[in-house]
Amino acid sequence: MNFFKNKITLIISLIVLIVNVIFLFGYSFIGFGTQRYSFAFFEVSQAFYQTYAPIATGVHIILALTGLVIFIISLVFLLKK
Repeated sequence: MNFFKNKITLIISLIVLIVNVIFLFGYSFIGFGTQRYSFAFFEVSQAFYQTYAPIATGVHIILALTGLVIFIISLVFLLKK
C-alpha cells in the first residue's frame, strides 16, 4: 500500500490520464463530412484509420482508466493522512 501513498504516483497517474485522453481526441475525425482521417494527430487514409484506430482507441481507453483509478486511489490515501 505504500505505492499509493506516494505523491510521485499521484503525479505520474495524472500525467498518464491526461496524455491518453489527448491521444483519444487525436483518433477522431479531422473534419466532419470529409474523407480526411486523423490517427495520432497525423492525416491517414480511411483504410488505415479503420484498421488501426479501434485497436489504438481501446488501448488508450484502458490506459486512461487505469491512470484514473490509480489517481483516485492515491488521492484518497494522501487525503487520509
